Amino acid sequence: MRVLKVKNWQDFQHYKHRSPPWIKLHRELTNDYAFTSLPDKSKAHLMLIWVLAAGSEGQIPYDEKFIASRIGATDKVDVKCLIDAGFLLAEGEQDASESKKPNGEDKTNTGKRPIGDWIPADELVQKLSKRYNKTPEQMQKYYTELRDYCLRTGRKYADYEAAYRTAVRDNWGGNDTQRR
Repeated sequence: MRVLKVKNWQDFQHYKHRSPPWIKLHRELTNDYAFTSLPDKSKAHLMLIWVLAAGSEGQIPYDEKFIASRIGATDKVDVKCLIDAGFLLAEGEQDASESKKPNGEDKTNTGKRPIGDWIPADELVQKLSKRYNKTPEQMQKYYTELRDYCLRTGRKYADYEAAYRTAVRDNWGGNDTQRR
């Protein structure tokens, strides 16, 4: 039988080697571009899948009908969407945290890279500035907030332009939603 595994399951566990009645749900999830890009019903399905997987050490059968019945879903559970977004691993796929060579080098090619020296292109800044009616100072805040977030958390993106667009759209540099 095929199995789905929750990626980085250990991050959701407070106690090890137990079947807890609850999981940790980090508020940092609201800063995760891949999560916020999911359709709303997929976000809800994913969180309920995490709760379901808590009873079996982060693994559940790869059976959409079974999953839907266990989480009480009235809409189709789009498992492929959750796999493509990197939240679930199908049996035989390696968890990124388990794919390190002994020297720390990553064996997988996820396309994600550290922010490094990336800065948004002037054309992108001008386009977003005009679209969202933002000043150059605000646009710099969005870049700084994204850069600091990536450096602080170790978060990597395959597409920093998309992440920057999200930072501007979601007002990451604003006072009420500033990332910490």
